[in-house]
Amino acid sequence: MQQKELQDFIYFMTHNKSLTRAQARQRDVLLAKAVVAGQILTPTKATEEKKQTIHSPKDTAVFLSLFNRREGFKYLTHNYDSSMTLTDMLKHVKAVYEEGKRGKNIPETLNALLYNFLNGKYWLDSEGKKCTDGYGNPSWLEWSAKNDGKHPITDIGGMEATIQRFRHTVRVVAPDLEHIIRRIAARFPSLRISMTNIDKADFYTNVFVLNSRLNEIFKDVNDHAGQAYKDVHVEYMPDIAGEFFLHRISISQIGSFSAKSIEDVLRKYDSTGGFFYENTEKLKGYCNWSVESLWDGKPFRWNILDDTGAEKIEQMRAEDVKGFTHVLTFYQKD
Repeated sequence: MQQKELQDFIYFMTHNKSLTRAQARQRDVLLAKAVVAGQILTPTKATEEKKQTIHSPKDTAVFLSLFNRREGFKYLTHNYDSSMTLTDMLKHVKAVYEEGKRGKNIPETLNALLYNFLNGKYWLDSEGKKCTDGYGNPSWLEWSAKNDGKHPITDIGGMEATIQRFRHTVRVVAPDLEHIIRRIAARFPSLRISMTNIDKADFYTNVFVLNSRLNEIFKDVNDHAGQAYKDVHVEYMPDIAGEFFLHRISISQIGSFSAKSIEDVLRKYDSTGGFFYENTEKLKGYCNWSVESLWDGKPFRWNILDDTGAEKIEQMRAEDVKGFTHVLTFYQKD
């Protein structure tokens, strides 16, 4: 309920002259109980406005690098040595989690994924399926205590399966990306999809977000394929930029270009949202995203999400644009 609506409701309830004295007393008691229970609160600006994610993919990469470190999150998905107990590990990881996100702009969906897995709340796996099991489940601690402090990952086929499910949700483990693309391709059988190096991709991210956004990109490609533009090429291109590894994924609809000018597309993006706006909000904080095309015959790269300081619209050479191309660039920090 918005603040103005809440004020109007309370005013109506407290100024209703048709109530008897007994009804008014009952109303006052119920309102008081609701306030004490936290059911009626005066909304703050933060609760009224949708929290805006700041695009800082390098922050996300640094945070996710903790999964590679023994002093970080490594033991969430790997066995620890005999000197550690599950209780000790979780206490340490939760402290690292709080410190690791302090001062960083981490996507809320990533923050929620890790928090929920640690604290017994449901989380979504790489395919968006709900999972209610995790380290917050008391049965995991009980099992470990009864098994000489062993890590749940040694419970093959049981808790180990949940841990592996989580591992493949925070990391694209080669050849997972190829499997994701093939599953998406099966939903759009009229497209002719070719791939280069996709099976080599291996990096940390929220795989459910990547999976769902790739699906939306392919859906948009399929919607604009018609009879002439059914050839789609997907390529994985690793690179290095300073202290970060880069993981680029490009999706090119060969020979297909935008009939609209880049100015028209930007106006629509700013005013009505749609596919590009939704993808921007979902990918923000995870990766840079650009689209290359001939826009009404003119070659441009539109840097929709970017943290490198590049111009929003960059001129390209027409011969370098092979089709309407999406490029997602993820960072990785060792």
